Amino acid sequence: MKRNTRCLLYIVLGVILQTAIIVFFGLTFMRIRNPKARFSSVAVENLNVNSSSWSPSFTVKLNAQVTVKNTNFGHFKFGNTTLQLYLTKVPSDAHLGSDLKSGKLTLTSYATLKGKVHLFKVIKKKKSAQMNCTMDVDTTKQAIENLHCK
Repeated sequence: MKRNTRCLLYIVLGVILQTAIIVFFGLTFMRIRNPKARFSSVAVENLNVNSSSWSPSFTVKLNAQVTVKNTNFGHFKFGNTTLQLYLTKVPSDAHLGSDLKSGKLTLTSYATLKGKVHLFKVIKKKKSAQMNCTMDVDTTKQAIENLHCK
């Protein structure tokens, strides 16, 4: 009788230990987080500036490399997305002209990569990677400076 109780006690302790290990694994590794997207590098390919006082304008073509950091245990699959690039302040013609004459344009970029995180090819959770970056375009050097991403 004593031997049967001891065997039953070992089985119960083993089940409790396995349950604790599974719960610990689930809470630490299976927690699904949003991936992060960032510009790793941005370069100016072509820049045309018209700083006339009547109708200031600019055209810029950028070559950017975007990296996605996925801290999840599984992989992140996403489809095509659109990156929006705009001036940090909505310029009137007077502000845009003075910004162009100063030689610095501050641009902000925003993108959302919508996709799914796949864990063990069984669990699929919809997540999105967000990118919000600001950068200064030096119109005289035709270069990007002060690239900061959140």
